[in-house]
Amino acid sequence: MAQKDYKAAAEKLYAARANKGWVDGAEMDALVESLDDINAVNKALFELPGRAPIGFKIGLNFPEGGFKKVGLSEPFVAPLYKENLRENGAALDPQYITGCIGVAEGEWGFVTGKDFAPQDALPEVEGMWEYVEEVGCAIEIASTCVGPKAPGSFLKKLADHGACHSVVYQAVAKAETFSEELVAQLPARTAALFLNGAEAVPATALPQLQELHRAFRLVQKQGYTIPKGSLIITGAAVKVPGLKAGDKLSIRFEHPIEQDETVEVSCSVGDAGKL
Repeated sequence: MAQKDYKAAAEKLYAARANKGWVDGAEMDALVESLDDINAVNKALFELPGRAPIGFKIGLNFPEGGFKKVGLSEPFVAPLYKENLRENGAALDPQYITGCIGVAEGEWGFVTGKDFAPQDALPEVEGMWEYVEEVGCAIEIASTCVGPKAPGSFLKKLADHGACHSVVYQAVAKAETFSEELVAQLPARTAALFLNGAEAVPATALPQLQELHRAFRLVQKQGYTIPKGSLIITGAAVKVPGLKAGDKLSIRFEHPIEQDETVEVSCSVGDAGKL
């Protein structure tokens, strides 16, 4: 069996995204057949010269166990890149969003307050707060430049997940403002997604410290260092598929400190902006 060339695949994916092109789906089908292949391509993308990683996201980590539905044993790891981070209210280029996956997810985000290296001991779930400097809310638009309407395995569409998708992030609170009571309540915080003004997904929640712990474990397993100041997106609290040009998204999160307030993060899919 020929050895798989993940670096060459990463170079093609990166060039396709930079030039607003596509990578052939059949070619990627032969390369991406497992969780190991997904993580390997994402790591090759991470190691390309000139990339500017700002953190990590955990893929297919939503409440109903999305990774199991596509035959994976656990969620996968994808680096986040500076060029894909968007401000609250951003307008996004529809090309890769409407051409392939087109899934919007509402997620909690954490900015780390100190370094975590692969050889470091992972604390227990309750000890994850020592790594948290900031808590925020995010919309993630999952997309790919494999396609545009590529048949075959869904797995190949995850190979450039971190390189191609967009994250709209809104900082909410610094960790030093949290009391022990509020820390205990954070895992129950919920989010609801609105599509074009109507509620598309009712409020739901993920146990956030547990998900942050799993994110650190998965990143550590792949041999990445998490530098201080990294943004960690833990997994979808709410999601909606089938986006199209002109759609407007708004996700309303319960505020992690002010119990009667919400935090709203929004974006639109249109001709303005860049993916």
